[in-house]
Amino acid sequence: MVEYFPWILGDGFGKDQVNGNYKVVRMFFEPKLYCEILDVSIGEWWIVNPPPYRVDPRKKSVCVNGSIYWLEMLDGDNILALDLHTEKFRDVPVPPESSDLDQLVNFQYSLAIATPDTVPVWNLVLWTIDAQEKTWSMTYTIDLCLRDLEPSKVWFRPVAVCKEGNFFFCDNKKRLFKYYPKTNKLSCISSDIWVISDFDENLVSLRPSSLASTSEYLSGFNYQYDVQDDVQDNVKGSQLMEKFKNIKMRIPSILITTTLVSAILFHYFSVSGRSRH
Repeated sequence: MVEYFPWILGDGFGKDQVNGNYKVVRMFFEPKLYCEILDVSIGEWWIVNPPPYRVDPRKKSVCVNGSIYWLEMLDGDNILALDLHTEKFRDVPVPPESSDLDQLVNFQYSLAIATPDTVPVWNLVLWTIDAQEKTWSMTYTIDLCLRDLEPSKVWFRPVAVCKEGNFFFCDNKKRLFKYYPKTNKLSCISSDIWVISDFDENLVSLRPSSLASTSEYLSGFNYQYDVQDDVQDNVKGSQLMEKFKNIKMRIPSILITTTLVSAILFHYFSVSGRSRH
């Protein structure tokens, strides 16, 4: 008899801030509830106490300061956190306002939630939580002023903040926006671009050894900071677009974290699956 093998309903990747090890987390809810962790440095999985509730597999997890965070599956009244060193789960409260389109992000090394709202007008609110994970603050409120027919299907993710305080964010419609807080102006830099992950704890550098002397290939969110330091308010949108196009051209020849983690998950998932038959 072949045993039914469950689907992965929650996963994550991050760095243990205490010992520096990178870990992959995967959670299963059917046919039984359990959680496994892979320490990439030794290549071994082990089982830990399962999460107290289901998380939403449609939303990305995010790692901030040694913990991975997921949004709750049903009511959305909690954020589930896993400390990668103690390997114990805890609850984190959600902001005063929430939406089905909420996205968790690592925003300048703080846990944040990007929440779109359509009442009374369509806007984007970015909430950030303090280090004690108790108090949320409204960091940005942006009037989107967009003409989308179905705003209920659009979600947003922050990308970076430049030295002048201008705020970059993208959406699931392949658009990249720039918001100017001083003038409350919003501009669309591109309507056809995929933004690289804002996750900054990459396992490997995006910088090829042959170009080690340059600063163009720094990994993760740090790369985006190099770009933003370069972007002044008087730089034309076309020049910024050229930088992002260069990123897109380099991606096929670069091994990034998400590719590596996917390969690791696929390998161990396949091995585990065969061992259960």
